[in-house]
Amino acid sequence: MSYYVLTGKCTVISRTTVQRVTDLKLQVDGNKELFKEFNQEVRRILGEEEPLQDIGDKPSPEDWAESMEFDEGFQEEFSNIVSNDNIKEADDEFTPEVFDDTYLNMELALPSGDGAEPAFARVTKRLRDANGLPIGTAYDNPILDSRMYEVEYQDGHNLAMAANAIAQNLFAQVDAEGNCHVLFDEIIDHRTDGKEVKQQDGKRLPSKCDTLMKLAYQPELDNMAELKAEGVQYYQELIGVLRWATELGRVDILYEVATMLTHLAMPRIGYLEELLHIFGYLKQRPKRKLAFDPDHPMIGER
Repeated sequence: MSYYVLTGKCTVISRTTVQRVTDLKLQVDGNKELFKEFNQEVRRILGEEEPLQDIGDKPSPEDWAESMEFDEGFQEEFSNIVSNDNIKEADDEFTPEVFDDTYLNMELALPSGDGAEPAFARVTKRLRDANGLPIGTAYDNPILDSRMYEVEYQDGHNLAMAANAIAQNLFAQVDAEGNCHVLFDEIIDHRTDGKEVKQQDGKRLPSKCDTLMKLAYQPELDNMAELKAEGVQYYQELIGVLRWATELGRVDILYEVATMLTHLAMPRIGYLEELLHIFGYLKQRPKRKLAFDPDHPMIGER
């Protein structure tokens, strides 16, 4: 699909991508002046005596109010709706990143209001502004993701929520008391469906983990193969466990966990190995605590 664009020199060019000017931007004085200068230049070149009508202008309803009230033919034509069932409607949920949008239809526990307990909800759709454009911008870092969604709770009420808030609660699958753990004494038996991971194929924690991540490791430079569906789920589950560890006080791993969280959508084999390295670090240092002296520093009360 191509667009024909009229330039300030009255030449017509073809472009496959254009950016529309929103009604909000048209109210800016600087933009008004640009459009005014553009129209004056076009009129000068074309030799038009009468000013050209601005693009997007609409006649005042007062101009045809009388016809609308007394002219039956005008009323019938005005109310006529042209519809063709053979032409499909545009997908209301389509956005450029729709195929990578992992939040849609996600079910998780989310805050249901100010100070309210978390409740299970489903992300139903992407929110749009008055011009029908998606609100917010996708970002690789979930904390900077400004997209807005509508979430529907089990009791039927809906709320607008930002993508970064959804990401923050992604693994907060909690009960009414805010707990997310199950205690049991022992596993007495198990069964398999033939798809289990064999012990010889499974991942083991590194035996020596003096640092949280491998020295000089940079995730953005990792070009190892991407994980398959089972591996992606396993990676996301491990991230959820580490996030809970930071909530329970292991702030020493907060930066590393946040770094690996940015690769939640398309993790690679190397990323999974780094997560196991963090778990190895926690296993070797299970009782690290954050402590401070309440008497230092001295703060004057005046």
